[in-house]
Amino acid sequence: MTLAVADAAAEIGAVVLFPGNVYAYQPGEAIAEDAPLDPPTRKGELRVEVEGILREATGRGARVILLRGGDFFGVGHASSWMSHILSKTHTGGAITMPAPPNVRHALAYLPDFVATHADLLERSGELPAWSTFHFAGHVAAREDLVEAIRGALGDPRRKVSNIPWPLLRLVGFVHAPTREIVSMRYLWNEEVLMNQDLLTRTLGRVPHTPLRDALAAEIALDDASAQRSRAA
Repeated sequence: MTLAVADAAAEIGAVVLFPGNVYAYQPGEAIAEDAPLDPPTRKGELRVEVEGILREATGRGARVILLRGGDFFGVGHASSWMSHILSKTHTGGAITMPAPPNVRHALAYLPDFVATHADLLERSGELPAWSTFHFAGHVAAREDLVEAIRGALGDPRRKVSNIPWPLLRLVGFVHAPTREIVSMRYLWNEEVLMNQDLLTRTLGRVPHTPLRDALAAEIALDDASAQRSRAA
């Protein structure tokens, strides 16, 4: 698909907006756009390959705006880590956390992330043919995220449980999707955080919804979806 997009964009001189992630980087703080791409997993290697296809197309007439962010959540994004974290809360269950204490994690709220893409598109004529930006989003340690979720739930005493990583590792021996999930555990055990100075200088103001408000919107959508499922 990326090859087809790259060829089409090169042929007509189109601008490609590509939502990137942190998979291409080793753990670190304040990772800037010029940091070396050194993916620690196969998923990261695939991301680097895809980015390389798009970058090559800029030499043939395409224009690419690549915006990298942390874990996506928002608007009922069912395949995100946040959907697993909140999966039991709709019925009064615990918040299910994948992270150990005191490790910060990058989260990208999709409405903010999409709005930032739109703002960059408006400035595409001023940007180089290959433009990369980092979106810091929300940076929260386990404790901060639990507090924000409890606030969004209106339940300051909501219990917290842990994802059973040892069990998932065992399941991964016979179930490939679970094995892939386990391979990305490092993103919770170590910090992979974006520096968005270039983005801020370019836009002046980067869209940013407070974390509790973003989580409240996510919980409301997930609750509505759960109710529709039960009704069906």
